[in-house]
Amino acid sequence: MAWTWSGLDDAERYICTYGPQMLGVKPDARGRPGHWITATGRDEERSTYLINDPNGGSATTLADGYGNSFRGTRTFGRPSQAYTDISGLTIRFHSPGELLLTDPQGSRVGYDPVQQLEYNEIPDAYYEGIHLADAESGDPGPLTMDLFVPKPLAGDYKLEVFGTGDGTYALEVHAYDPELNPSIHEFIDVAISPGTLHTYAFRYSKQVGVGLEFGAVVGNFDGKGQRPADVNKFLSYVVPTEGTTTLTAGTTKYGLVVIYDRAVIPGTFKAELNGRDVGASFKPVPGGAESVGIP
Repeated sequence: MAWTWSGLDDAERYICTYGPQMLGVKPDARGRPGHWITATGRDEERSTYLINDPNGGSATTLADGYGNSFRGTRTFGRPSQAYTDISGLTIRFHSPGELLLTDPQGSRVGYDPVQQLEYNEIPDAYYEGIHLADAESGDPGPLTMDLFVPKPLAGDYKLEVFGTGDGTYALEVHAYDPELNPSIHEFIDVAISPGTLHTYAFRYSKQVGVGLEFGAVVGNFDGKGQRPADVNKFLSYVVPTEGTTTLTAGTTKYGLVVIYDRAVIPGTFKAELNGRDVGASFKPVPGGAESVGIP
């Protein structure tokens, strides 16, 4: 559960059933928790929660420490509980931006800054900002956006990256099959700016030993100009998004995000920049995707 204020009684139900639970406190302007505490039970009057707070390592109450309010919960099961599906998707984003994930049924989790809408439609999924704060100075440190989907459905997913500031981002997509075998894709040093939208599409099979397969989606750029036109689909781009890209003066490196069609034959791949062979910078894999710094 995430971003759900449901009163004191709701968290009590989870504690009584499963044991201590995590509560989010110190929300930012968007209401996202900036700190997490462990609630262990209620006081005698049942007016607040007894908590263990990692900030100082003290045992206190929610009323004394945080005005008797919280802004999210993370629920955990008891040690004896049996879990039959331990698969999952974890997506981490390092940049001034936001993520919105759509699952095969059209349900969403994340935030659309254009419409200023937050979505929490996927069961038990969450989307939150994480800071690693300096305990002495109070500096919150850099923000990482963390999106998690437990027990994901098999099928096609769409991940939208909304730019809210100028800079470059790093994006990590981690998928785990029912036996926790990982499929990890990282995209680094990708330029983005306010109002920019980057769209990634991938297929999660939920089969043991089968990794993520990326593919082109509406919003990707296919390079154009090839004959027959179907050839364009062998390579698509999340970045750039059009045929001409103007870079600021002094730019020495530009990050591409390339999507390789499942029919790509890696041995036939070639890449040139101003007549110079740069093919060694690319690692084409059928159904794969990668970020590449040029030159």
